[in-house]
Amino acid sequence: MSEDQRLQRAEASRRGEASLEAGEGDTEPSMLLQKLKSNISKTVQTKVDQILQDVQRFSDNDKLYLYLQLPSGPSVGDKSGGDSSSFNTADQLHTCNWIRSHLEEHSDTCLPKQDVYETYKRYCENLQHRPLSAANFGKIIRDIFPNIKARRLGGRGQSKYPFKNKIT
Repeated sequence: MSEDQRLQRAEASRRGEASLEAGEGDTEPSMLLQKLKSNISKTVQTKVDQILQDVQRFSDNDKLYLYLQLPSGPSVGDKSGGDSSSFNTADQLHTCNWIRSHLEEHSDTCLPKQDVYETYKRYCENLQHRPLSAANFGKIIRDIFPNIKARRLGGRGQSKYPFKNKIT
């Protein structure tokens, strides 16, 4: 596993978004962090610590800008196929970009959640990108639109987001 993959997994694990490898499900977060830290070089540890110190002084807008500027493709040194059950920062960024370019908050219009997700999945398939799961897609929707609350109109599975399509 490359250093970049380790950092991506560490960041995703910190946010509770990545699946753990076999045998790690009962590991305390601090122990997992220590295990990850022991697998990266001192140089990378020092650099990450310096970056975190700088980022702590950022405003929320600054942090969002930094997040959106992170590279979205695989690392140059990434030679492995990766674990197909987990997702990485590139998948998340691709999803964020899709949501921002295709949806906008709108109080008078509601789109079925499943339709929004299916449209996103088709878009990913057309570009041969791996889509996030519906649950992880929903988490990113809530991160981007924190005031959005899905409304259940009808029975179970009939939830709708108060969005309208920006692009038809």
